[in-house]
Amino acid sequence: MDKKPTIFMTVYDGLITKNILRTDVFPLVREKAAMVLFCAPDKLEYYRSEFGADDVVVEVTPQRTYPRLEAFFWTLSFHSIPTESVRILTARRYFEIKKKGALVYFMKRVLHVLGHVKLWRMFLRGLYRLVPDRSFDAFFQIHNPTLIFTPNMVSDEDMRLLKAAKRHNVRNVGMMKSWDNLNTKAYVSVQPDVFIAQNKIVKDDMINLIDYPENKIELTGFPQWDIYTHHEVLLPRVEFARRLNLDPNKKIILYAAAGDTLAPKDTEVMRALFDYIATGKLGDVQVLLRPHPKYMAHEEQFADLPFVCVDRPGKVITKGKYGSWEFEEADIVHLMNSFAHTDVIVNTASSTCIEATMFDLPNVSIAYDGDSTVPYEISVKSFYDFECIKALMEPGGIIKANNFSELTEGIRVFLEDPSHLQAERKKTFEKECYRHDGKAGERIAHILLRELSQ
Repeated sequence: MDKKPTIFMTVYDGLITKNILRTDVFPLVREKAAMVLFCAPDKLEYYRSEFGADDVVVEVTPQRTYPRLEAFFWTLSFHSIPTESVRILTARRYFEIKKKGALVYFMKRVLHVLGHVKLWRMFLRGLYRLVPDRSFDAFFQIHNPTLIFTPNMVSDEDMRLLKAAKRHNVRNVGMMKSWDNLNTKAYVSVQPDVFIAQNKIVKDDMINLIDYPENKIELTGFPQWDIYTHHEVLLPRVEFARRLNLDPNKKIILYAAAGDTLAPKDTEVMRALFDYIATGKLGDVQVLLRPHPKYMAHEEQFADLPFVCVDRPGKVITKGKYGSWEFEEADIVHLMNSFAHTDVIVNTASSTCIEATMFDLPNVSIAYDGDSTVPYEISVKSFYDFECIKALMEPGGIIKANNFSELTEGIRVFLEDPSHLQAERKKTFEKECYRHDGKAGERIAHILLRELSQ
């Protein structure tokens, strides 16, 4: 039997696992190719036990040859992303450190202005190609890859691997990890041969923000949401409620807590809302409190409330390090059931806003900071001026709560009339989800296998 060709792929974090390794992409590609996965050291044994096989090798991502130089170029490139989102994030950091480093902040603002000039962006990419890095070279010699797949495109390991691919003349495919990364995180210092876009908004960002040729972009949909078309894995509401010790006859509010990093005052919002629910003014409802898997949310403060079920998702691989989270198949199916059996979702400018539309789930999104008065730059209000969030909110299917009164009134309206803003939710779904037919993973696998045969 002929030896399979080999694909290199970076696995930056649990989201890449969820997007690729636990979707149709991984098994379909493995039918035709061997794979070498590069991961963080603390996840090596976990990935080897979960995905390792004769044709799947898991390696630790090599360290940067010149860490300081890579960090310097990350700073240059990030602050050259020509979006309002990055301008806000730069100001946010300045205010978080209490307005220290005014000169550095000024230089970052200058970079942001330069980032609007295509020649500057081209210059930075050319300059980055000159940064010497041989960190992946030994793996090219050992495994002799035929194709490189970088499904994150935010981290320097993806850029380093793409640089090595160009140097070794190996075909390569890139994909953004998330729907909002090009606006908020990804400069893309090295452009891949082919770029996968999950929807038309991401495609437009590739063209307008990173100067990528339209004829090299492939539209696919979101592979991690293919499972939401598999209705056979949905539990009856009674069974779902039983597993969480909920009452199937009471309405459920899914509170997707953003966590300290994104929304430091979220506990204030929760506390006020739960006190209000305890008065019975929203009826006899219950709350499924689901923190963001990556961040601390202090959910233990509310675990003793009789109408609250705390449901921290996934598993943490490295104890005490939320960033090492992973979703296994049961976690993904459970998330799907949580959307399907919830009556209203409350979140903060989150990707769960998109997921909610797949279930026609009414959504109230928090745009205030509890009882605290904080500067705009570090307020959750600023998130709603991000380009990606503006596009999400534009159809009008999500109620934006600018204060406590709007939060409780929005929840009440949706509990009484779930069809409220239904047409607008559908517009959001159509705008954000591209082809939600359960075959995004197949399309991505087809692209990879096609490029493998080039």
